[in-house]
Amino acid sequence: MGRLAGLDSARGVAILGILLANIPSFSGPAIGEAFGALQRSHGAEAVLEGITLAFVTGKCRGLLALLFGVGIAMQFANAMSWPARYPRRCLVLAVIGLLHGLLIWFGDILLPYALTALIVSMMISWPTHRVLKVIKWMFGACVVIGLLISLPSAEASSGGEGAKILQREISAFSTGSYLEQVGLRVAMLPLTFMIAALLQLHLIPVFLAGVLLYRSGIVTNPQSNPTLTSKVLKWSFGLGIPLNLLGLLTIPSGTANSVAGLWEIGFAPILAVGLLIGLQVIAHSNQMRSLIAALANVGRFALTNYIAQSILCTTLFYGLRLFNKTSPTFDLVVVVCVWIVNLGLGWLLARRGRTGPLERALRA
Repeated sequence: MGRLAGLDSARGVAILGILLANIPSFSGPAIGEAFGALQRSHGAEAVLEGITLAFVTGKCRGLLALLFGVGIAMQFANAMSWPARYPRRCLVLAVIGLLHGLLIWFGDILLPYALTALIVSMMISWPTHRVLKVIKWMFGACVVIGLLISLPSAEASSGGEGAKILQREISAFSTGSYLEQVGLRVAMLPLTFMIAALLQLHLIPVFLAGVLLYRSGIVTNPQSNPTLTSKVLKWSFGLGIPLNLLGLLTIPSGTANSVAGLWEIGFAPILAVGLLIGLQVIAHSNQMRSLIAALANVGRFALTNYIAQSILCTTLFYGLRLFNKTSPTFDLVVVVCVWIVNLGLGWLLARRGRTGPLERALRA
């Protein structure tokens, strides 16, 4: 099976959208917050964080996780033998992710996604009823965990380990040398592996949902079963939109960041299913063909574009000493500029009929 523009365009939306979610962690502290150094927001900052929670948080990462599951199912369906070289592919992706996290940016998602892909590849032949049972129980556990971690009030950590790490992070990335920055990321390596391990509970059911969507046929051809397509869209948008819009209710209290975990692992994946299928419906309707083609070029070289985002943003915020000094408006302008680079890079590689450098390494 050749490349499907609909899936590539969805992957492109995921890559571009992930930058919108990640930009606060490029321009300001993220490691300290992982250790609990959270503060209540006020005024315009609280409004921005509430809007981000409702419309951005977890949606595109969930979309990308679904696409990983779809990709595993497609490779399994077309493989002469399984798993063959797939574990090596996961290992290479994990190594790329680890290097990305250590040498470029702490917020890497490639390592946890690679580990999840390896686990799901061992479950890919399971019957649908068994996969559904795993999804139900693991997703239910994620919602409970999300609720539990959202219960404590998001008060500022004026002392303790989180505050110390927060100050060290600000110092390293605003005035420190590159070696100091790498040193901090190396020191946080245990946290990196802990996060990658904990994310499995969230990522495995989302990957498996992508597998089932592929098996249903509606993710590659939504017209093949219009009844099922309509049902999935109604349930995803009908449930996912109201749940995610609850994020706007955090604006008065300024507690968006404290409940982001519930949105990331509970509410956002529900909406991501509808986003994936909706994009396939648009792509197969032959509407907005120029936009779909441009997004597909980004998605076709997703790995290269993802790493390019990190290189561009860390060069700007760390290299030019803008870390923790910019406004949300400035950050949004950066996002748009990087999107233009991503779209241009995708167009250039596609026009030359070339494989992205990192995609080539992954497939070698």
